[in-house]
Amino acid sequence: MTRHRAALGASVLLLILALMFADPSPAAADGVLPPSAERQIEFANRHFESAQYDTAILEYERFLFFYPDSPLADTARFRLGLSHFRQDAYQPAIVTFGQLIKQRAEQGAFDVEKDPLPEAMILMARSYAALNARKQALTLLQRLISEAKDPAIADAARMEMGWINLEAGQWENARAAFGSVTSENQSRHEIPTLLEQMASALPLERKSPAAAGILSILPGAGYLYTNRNSDALTAFLLNTAIMAATWEALDNGNEILGGILGLVSLGFYAGNIQGSIAAAHKYNADRRAGFIESLKPNARIGLAPAAGGGMLMVGWRF
Repeated sequence: MTRHRAALGASVLLLILALMFADPSPAAADGVLPPSAERQIEFANRHFESAQYDTAILEYERFLFFYPDSPLADTARFRLGLSHFRQDAYQPAIVTFGQLIKQRAEQGAFDVEKDPLPEAMILMARSYAALNARKQALTLLQRLISEAKDPAIADAARMEMGWINLEAGQWENARAAFGSVTSENQSRHEIPTLLEQMASALPLERKSPAAAGILSILPGAGYLYTNRNSDALTAFLLNTAIMAATWEALDNGNEILGGILGLVSLGFYAGNIQGSIAAAHKYNADRRAGFIESLKPNARIGLAPAAGGGMLMVGWRF
């Protein structure tokens, strides 16, 4: 009897110890242990570097679930945001980069010059700009400029502000942003050449949407004004043919057919006016895009490589 009691006591003790040291995580409860932090992020990085961003996103999220306090968590969160960004998923990118910034602030370790915050803030600004939230993008970049002591980081943000303003057609703001780059980095960023090209190309030739609409009173003339010659010919012939058919039907006493053709003619005529106005806007957008394209050679400078090479560096959008 004593022997049985001793065995029972030993079993109870072992059970208590097992419960005390058991891993309460869901993976352990299922009998599957997660890989180590190093193995998990290595696996995620492998997919990231081979541009398999969907899988990389899943693996970085898995890493952050199991190891939220790991020293590698900032790297995982940055690359998670970058994976979203490279898939043009700008809203998830903004959320992820924002979480990185918030996490640093909660830890009392927020410093815009510490990797990977400069890259994260610039990419977050680009994401805002891609969603036409230019005000938020510029505010974020201004924060980076005001808090960065390293001129290279502040100048990278000033360059980004310049490109965002340029793409939005804010020429004077773009010129001011490029011109505010510090003197020691003016030549490195080829600012004199950039400003000279802007001065020689601006103001860009524009087509007035109002003028295009007024000219469209004569079908096709608005298209002709915006250099859309084939569209002008099509609009003229189509509208003329339908108008002629309408007139002939009414002249022959066929009011029902004439009324139907008249409504169709009115629709095509209105479409001719709206299309001409849209063509003017497209002409201006294409001119702006072509101008920015011509400045690409001056957009090749990004941030200097980080110590240790752990982070992916920011290059310009081109």
